[in-house]
Amino acid sequence: MTFDDFLVQLATPAFSPALSFLVEDRGAPVGGALALDEGDKVWLRQLGVVSSARGRGLGLAMLRHLFALARAAGRSRVELGVDTENASGATRLYERAGMTPVRRYDFFARPLT
Repeated sequence: MTFDDFLVQLATPAFSPALSFLVEDRGAPVGGALALDEGDKVWLRQLGVVSSARGRGLGLAMLRHLFALARAAGRSRVELGVDTENASGATRLYERAGMTPVRRYDFFARPLT
């Protein structure tokens, strides 16, 4: 996504700076979370770790940090959407963090060439 597209996500009234954060390692950004405050829940819009920082538990630590922020803000749950077929292992990360799937979607397509 472009930086301008990213900024559009920040323009929504639900964007919560208090529930979003950037993680740095020696002054360089290595991960971050962008969250929306949706009343009784927090919607995790983006969670990312740069490839060079993966495998060190940063994703799990960021999720746990977000859970603590959400709890302190009085929210009852954190939700997100994920492509279960992605190669990054995101689904395993979310399950290790104690999250469980509540809904699954199948998308079908047929090229019309």
